[in-house]
Amino acid sequence: MSVMALWKTGGRRLVKVRLDDMLITIPEVDLLSARDEVRLARTIEAGLFAAESLAQDRRPCGASEEELRELVGLGQSAREEFHSANLRLVASLAHRWARRTSLPVDELLQEGCVGLGEAILRWDHGLGLRFTTFAFPLVNWAISGAAMVRCGELHATISQARGALRLQRHREELQNQLSREV
Repeated sequence: MSVMALWKTGGRRLVKVRLDDMLITIPEVDLLSARDEVRLARTIEAGLFAAESLAQDRRPCGASEEELRELVGLGQSAREEFHSANLRLVASLAHRWARRTSLPVDELLQEGCVGLGEAILRWDHGLGLRFTTFAFPLVNWAISGAAMVRCGELHATISQARGALRLQRHREELQNQLSREV
């Protein structure tokens, strides 16, 4: 099953992106401005607050159950929009790691989507950082960790596997420079 099948397009046009020999389809969404990121983050927070209020049977500010459910829905929609708008970042990083490790792009894309979801939950818009600045390392960490595990470094920690990959890359560079086996 394709990762893209997991995300609703919401009636938007789809864009086909070629990553080496694989063609993936992602929703065509404009990049978010800083103002849009903050607006969506606040909507997501409101939805989470409303969901928590419903779970604890509280009615903040005299809100009805219907109003709280509507807020939960708006929060989920905002999260989906945030996710869709940042899929290009995930696709870019997945492609980069697929070239480095010869792993299928779709597997790495799935791991990147998990990292993106984690970044959306952790990002604090009040700190003044743009979302992509915050999300890039988290998505990269999720993809690279999965790449390391799938590259046969199962017995090692992720940091050890990263070190092994770094050594392998330096060895290949040295072999290319010296034109002989090292």
